[in-house]
Amino acid sequence: MFYVTIPIALTDNDEDKSGYYVTLEIYQYRDDELIDKRIVENDFILRNFVYFWLNWFSGDRYVSASSDYKLLDVDNVERKFDATQIQFIQTSAYIRMGTGTTPVAVANYKLQTEVMKQVVDDGTIWVNGNQFNVTFDSTLVSDGAYTITETGINMNVADDGDVYRQVLICRDVFSGIEIKTADVIIIRYIFRFNL
Repeated sequence: MFYVTIPIALTDNDEDKSGYYVTLEIYQYRDDELIDKRIVENDFILRNFVYFWLNWFSGDRYVSASSDYKLLDVDNVERKFDATQIQFIQTSAYIRMGTGTTPVAVANYKLQTEVMKQVVDDGTIWVNGNQFNVTFDSTLVSDGAYTITETGINMNVADDGDVYRQVLICRDVFSGIEIKTADVIIIRYIFRFNL
């Protein structure tokens, strides 16, 4: 199977944006042809992602702070985690696809109905003007016919007992994408920060 990864290109509008935001890109290939492309701007930030940043910025230095910023793992168990044991690398972070249609809520901790997942490829980091960008993507080959309506990304974090837990940090719901067996789906998350 042959496909071409669409290069990432920032427009002038991207450079003008300030603050933090996430873009989700989805590309669907069938028989080596691009048949669908979706772009979701301003991804919804989950409670887990905010608490992750708050705890990480504290450096896990303050017992009161780290105990306040507990994450919900994919089993819906609240966990205190060790900010020094964060893993967002190829073998630890997953992009997931599902068929759920429940609107995104800040407390989401997993996809509603997951059907496939894939570890992220190596991340890409680049700077464009005042924008610092981090990209994580995965290439999935469909193992069946689905109407994909949700996607998310999660990472491994170690709880205070040094056990690594899967924690969802982004979830998006969108109009259905009809995929067939062997369709190639590229899902890309771009995290952008204003410098």
